[in-house]
Order: sequence, then structure tokens, then C-alpha cells
Amino acid sequence: MTQLPDDANATTSYMSNAARTEAEMKVALEQLHEVIAEIGSKAPETLTISGGSIATAPLSSVVRVRSEGYASGVDDELDTIETANITQGRVVVLQNYDQTSSEAASSEKITINYGASAKGIELTNGVGSTFVLCARRLLCVVYQGDHWVELWRSY
Repeated sequence: MTQLPDDANATTSYMSNAARTEAEMKVALEQLHEVIAEIGSKAPETLTISGGSIATAPLSSVVRVRSEGYASGVDDELDTIETANITQGRVVVLQNYDQTSSEAASSEKITINYGASAKGIELTNGVGSTFVLCARRLLCVVYQGDHWVELWRSY
């Protein structure tokens, strides 16, 4: 994830500091553009599960989760989502890539497993709980600490 322009040693705001060069300002404006794009004005991205994990940190606010066996209509499970290069507070809405999937078996449904460990997804129903991500269900999570925490779910 792109970081906002920042100067930890400055006593004033980074961009209003008169000592900034033109080149530094160009970079800062590009960083602002990227941050804004990542928090909601970027198109949904599709990320594929591999071995129970999404190995790429989400850079869009909506992630279309695709099962590992999406070409064959196989169900899948999601245990972790990568967090490298994103900051605390990143909010992501998860939806199933297959908009025809249902809660029924063998319909490319994705079962999200509770996991409060690093990169895991902490569901509000607690340890041992699961959430089925299918065409009619969404799950919103926030990156907090070293894992994802459920904010809300939609049926």
C-alpha cells in the first residue's frame, strides 16, 4: 500500500513545508493519488485463494475472492489474507468472484475460517466459527494489529 507523504522530523505538514523541492512535491502528489485510489476509487480487484490463503495484500476496497479451483466449480476455504505493505485500518469488502455461487455444496462457495493469528480473519461469532462467502453474501474486514477483524456481514 502506498503511504501518505510524511516527514517524521518536520514540525509542519509535509506538503506545506516551503523547503520541499518540485520533484518532492511531484512524488507527494502521486502518493496522494495512489492512496485515494486504494481507499475506494479503485475498481474491485480479483484475488485467488492458494492453499487457504490470499498471498497478495488487497489494494482495493472491494476484493472479488476467487476459489483455487474456480475453473472446475470446486468449493474452497480461506484462512489468511496477506498484510505486507498495507497500514492499520485498511477496510476491505470481500465478495465471491462467482456471482452464481450459493451456500450449497460444490458451487464455488468459499468458507472463511475464524483465525485471530497473524493474517487470520477474526469473525465476530468467535473461535471455531465460519462464514460462507457466496454470491449473496459479503464480509467486511479491517486490518488491525497483525490480523483482520470482521466489521460487518451481509446476507
